[in-house]
Amino acid sequence: MEYQPWTGIDVAAYNPTQEAAMRMNLNTANAFGMMPEGYGELSPTEGMPETVTQGGFTGYSSIPMYDLAVQEAAKRDPRTAQIREDLYK
Repeated sequence: MEYQPWTGIDVAAYNPTQEAAMRMNLNTANAFGMMPEGYGELSPTEGMPETVTQGGFTGYSSIPMYDLAVQEAAKRDPRTAQIREDLYK
């Protein structure tokens, strides 16, 4: 049987209260001129991946990174990728 990676949520996402607290800190820093130039419109979750909701829980999943790694490996070594694909048909 082929490797079956975990496709669910690995890490919980921030809840609305936590995001509001972080936004308040950013707004306060901005109001007192403490934000670096160009960061005035920064959001609390800037740079974070998209959240996933499963079974009522919201969080982050590592499966998109796994899928990209598998695609990159196949691109770099197509022969091995073909052998692996043929093995699990």
